[in-house]
Amino acid sequence: MKKAANVLVAIVALEHLYILVLEMFLWTKPAGMRAFGLTPEFAEQTAALAANQGLYNGFLAAGLIWGLLRKEDGGSVHVFFLSCVIIAGIFGAITAKPSIWRVVSQLEGSPMNINTFKQNDLVKGVIIALLALAIAPVTMADEMSEEDKIESAMSAAPTRISRNATILDFDGTVLREGTNKWTCKPGGLPGSKRYPICNDPVFVKWSETVWNGKPFSTDVVGYSYMLAGGFAADVFDPHVKKSDAGSNSHHEGPHMMLIMPSHDLLADLSGDPKDDDIFVLFKNTDYEIVIIPLGDVITD
Repeated sequence: MKKAANVLVAIVALEHLYILVLEMFLWTKPAGMRAFGLTPEFAEQTAALAANQGLYNGFLAAGLIWGLLRKEDGGSVHVFFLSCVIIAGIFGAITAKPSIWRVVSQLEGSPMNINTFKQNDLVKGVIIALLALAIAPVTMADEMSEEDKIESAMSAAPTRISRNATILDFDGTVLREGTNKWTCKPGGLPGSKRYPICNDPVFVKWSETVWNGKPFSTDVVGYSYMLAGGFAADVFDPHVKKSDAGSNSHHEGPHMMLIMPSHDLLADLSGDPKDDDIFVLFKNTDYEIVIIPLGDVITD
């Protein structure tokens, strides 16, 4: 999937480099005039404008190539520059009215193919950019090497726990078998080292039931660590997605989490992080967990 996205990004980059060459260096040459359907007189009159436009295309190509060369966050760079390509293409399609080119054509005294060229080029470029943009977020997780993912996952808990824990990839694939009962995952956001987490078996079960929307209960205390910090899209509703985060979202620094066997034990704790540092996340639901800030802790 990552290779497919990179191929599409490379095609968009090469297309913009091609346009740069046409508009900056070949505009008044036979190849450029043939590609755009220009007369020699019109090409000479608009050469400076075309060179300026070509330079903009070059910057877009440079941004996409830069993203291909980056190891960790190239996907984010691609999303930005592909979005620029798409927005520019849509804006151009809306504002470049055929009547404008017909007037220019009449002034020059000869038919021009530039509008057809521009329309076809915009359509192809936008379609390719949309395909690459659709794939890019999915491939962000793959930008981290296996070693990076393991390192990220181990940073979530004290070393005495994480060094012997099982390490899972974003998709649940085992990266390293552990010898204790803990399970650690790299950053919770694909393509980012932010928010790695280490869970004991109770918390693993809790995560699965939340994900599946099933009721959860336990007879023992559950433990989880997020020493690199964490994020909740909604402190009251466990089913709100990160993409739908609103005013009830919350960023927490280094912390540990507890699951208690009885909700009655949490009755005196607030469910709002604004009220107290130690609070109950998802209070009054089946998924209540206690958030305990740890500050600058020693991770050994």
